[in-house]
Amino acid sequence: MNILLIGGSNLVVVAGMSGMIPVLFEEAGTKIESCDNLSVGGTGSLFGMENLAAYAGTERDLIIIEYGINDLETYGRDRKLWEMGFRGLLSLTRERFPGALIATVLLGQRTEWVWAWQRQMHLEMTALSVAFNALVVDIDAHLKAVTARPQFDALYSDDAHYQLPVAAELVSREVVLRCLESLASVSGAITIEPPAEPLSLHLTIPCGTTQSFGNSRFTRNATVIAEGGCITLDTPGVPVGLSFVSLPDSCAAHLSLDGRTLIVSTLGAKVNSGQFKFLIKHVPLVGMGNLTQPFPGSSRLHIRAINSQSAHWTPDAVYKDALLVPPDSGKHLYLCAVTSFAPPGQTTSFDMNGR
Repeated sequence: MNILLIGGSNLVVVAGMSGMIPVLFEEAGTKIESCDNLSVGGTGSLFGMENLAAYAGTERDLIIIEYGINDLETYGRDRKLWEMGFRGLLSLTRERFPGALIATVLLGQRTEWVWAWQRQMHLEMTALSVAFNALVVDIDAHLKAVTARPQFDALYSDDAHYQLPVAAELVSREVVLRCLESLASVSGAITIEPPAEPLSLHLTIPCGTTQSFGNSRFTRNATVIAEGGCITLDTPGVPVGLSFVSLPDSCAAHLSLDGRTLIVSTLGAKVNSGQFKFLIKHVPLVGMGNLTQPFPGSSRLHIRAINSQSAHWTPDAVYKDALLVPPDSGKHLYLCAVTSFAPPGQTTSFDMNGR
């Protein structure tokens, strides 16, 4: 069997779920030929869709999708944008791997005040997953049903990550067991719910001087824009996401579209503290495009590189994210792509590595 993982940080850590799941399948007698991982910590399903679109693999038997924690912010801020991203990811996964088992894994936060809100999102994730004939493994509900509150809290190392190795193994075993049960059952015909809007994914890559970044899992090119510089991108349809590389000298992207402004700091907290040399990141462009009206053929997006000392810095327009910090002395933007949803027929082929 060939596995593909798409999700957030709980699927990144090698000593956690991403390393345990293949081993547990092997222990159960299922030979694992390969396990590719597109997961990126602190990102949601819109970025999962972007990474899947750039993924070159073709033979996958099981795709595990995990955004039950990271999508919560977008769900609360812009429910329509969240639905388009998660539905789009499921649709693209089913299109790319029509005969594969898709498993949506619902992880949850330890913080109790988000539980009602999170549960509503999990119910909607379940309904969308079922529409695309995906297995739903509701880990959050399972753990709450079988543990008392002190034991439930003890499963976490912080509000969003499971303890290593015991809790991560408990979660991994439940995922593998449910997948094996599904694979052993007689599968019916795959039925796909038609999308509410026939939209296609497009990535617009800025022109200019580029720099390549890579580690053991990813290679990504970024267009470098010096602080004070400004570019204009004509994107098909409506822009909905911005992907970038975060470095210690990163500044912020001042985005302007049809009179609406959003400022996205591209300086990651863990890069700023020296924990990582760089990180590949993505931010949903919440509130930038009108997603309730018919989509235009194209949109003109203006992007300016600024820092928090710039005259263009407006605190009320800053995208709030605890994983990003204000860039007091940022020098460059390292932009990968702008994601947009467009009417059918406007997709363009792209290569995220080779441009």
